[in-house]
Amino acid sequence: DKVAVNDAAKRAGLGLPPSVRVNGGTPAVEIPYPAVLKPVRSEHREPDGALRHLDVHPLTNEDELRAALSRLPDSGFVQPYLRAPMRTLNGVMWEGDLVAAVHQWADRSWPPECGVLLAARTVPADRELERRAAGLLADLAWNGMFNLQFLLDDGEPLLIDFNPRPY
Repeated sequence: DKVAVNDAAKRAGLGLPPSVRVNGGTPAVEIPYPAVLKPVRSEHREPDGALRHLDVHPLTNEDELRAALSRLPDSGFVQPYLRAPMRTLNGVMWEGDLVAAVHQWADRSWPPECGVLLAARTVPADRELERRAAGLLADLAWNGMFNLQFLLDDGEPLLIDFNPRPY
């Protein structure tokens, strides 16, 4: 639930890209393009019980936004498309403690314009980022493996995704 994650990230002092919540039709706000549309949840349970994965959509104009919105079961977030390096924080959180962490810089993603991490390298730990990430995960009462993805916008890590699994 990206709403809960974003709220917890703010409380933990983590940066987020500017976001506009949208649903059906054309949003009543001006959106700078290029942008991305993210579903509120990455997985959606269909009426027949099937689980459907919902992708992030790169957008270059309002027509693409309308088309992408029509494929979402509910609302989403529009964020600016940031051409920025990606870093990740992966690890294990258990009963309020960050018990293991590894930091990575992304070298490649697929598809290149708006995709998943394809190749990365381990880098030295950013302890302040770890502290804030642990606050986010503790706030969510998260136990288990995690992957947090950040874009570095002018050096500031902005949280763009939380995955409840290793990447």
